[in-house]
Amino acid sequence: MAGPAIPLHQLPGGSSVPTRVERILPTVQDVRNDVHRHAYHEVFLFRNGSGSHMIDLHSWPVSAPAVHVVAPGQVHRLERSA
Repeated sequence: MAGPAIPLHQLPGGSSVPTRVERILPTVQDVRNDVHRHAYHEVFLFRNGSGSHMIDLHSWPVSAPAVHVVAPGQVHRLERSA
């Protein structure tokens, strides 16, 4: 039995550039999101904090400083502590 479909996020505004830069600010709360994928590359630059980043069913540790790259279509989920 198949589970629910994994969401595919698109860039806002129909951008033709397949890359997006977004800053995730450290907070008192943990950063967690549901499993999802993108139609564009994502590059994560971790300057501080820790946690785990599940990419295509493999859990990678987040131990700053670090860089993680997620290609279009890869399934991922970030669990990060401030």
